[in-house]
Amino acid sequence: MYDIVWRSANISKKIDYGKTIKSLMHENTIFELLKEYFGQNNVYANVYLKRTGRQYAEKDFVVFYQNKILSFEAKSNLLPKPELDDSIDNVKLKCEECIRKAYAQSLEVKQKVMSGTAVFYDCSNKKNNVVLDLRNSKVDECLQIIVMYEEYLGIETNIEHICPDFDAWIIDIKNLKFILADTIGKGKFERLIDYAKKRKNAYGLVDVQSGEELKVYNLYKSM
Repeated sequence: MYDIVWRSANISKKIDYGKTIKSLMHENTIFELLKEYFGQNNVYANVYLKRTGRQYAEKDFVVFYQNKILSFEAKSNLLPKPELDDSIDNVKLKCEECIRKAYAQSLEVKQKVMSGTAVFYDCSNKKNNVVLDLRNSKVDECLQIIVMYEEYLGIETNIEHICPDFDAWIIDIKNLKFILADTIGKGKFERLIDYAKKRKNAYGLVDVQSGEELKVYNLYKSM
């Protein structure tokens, strides 16, 4: 059923703005989830970060909540279909490329935010409007979060080998929903921040696939 639905030709077709049907569904799901727990007025979707000169970079989601910025990058790249001529190395390469790209995108947000120069717009044309200006805002920290559609599927991807000084939390959408419900849903925002920071610092020390993320989270709660 997974192959029929999520790896079908129709769901991977390109639509507007270079997105696919699947990536749009993934982003919509994340948007609704973030609005539910952070509040609609605190979530900025598909915003454009001002670069030097006239350049802009689209960012999936920026959450400004309790003096903290959470940069969410959504990734729903289809993993190669496992056939006889498709090696595990190819599957790992596709996943690692996806993670590397998302990390670079969210890192740009963090660098701008922490340098006090972050301004986000609603589009990239000359008539755009500012939707979030953080230049004069108090921001205690910025957390990078990469939200995958697929779980890592047991492909033994070593996060610490993908990017030097990797500083992001990687989670799939199903486990993110559970953890948000158990933290922010219970009025424990600081627990979410604390877990995410400790989890990202544990890559290379605690190697699990995303399907086992809840085991790590429950271990964190028991400590």
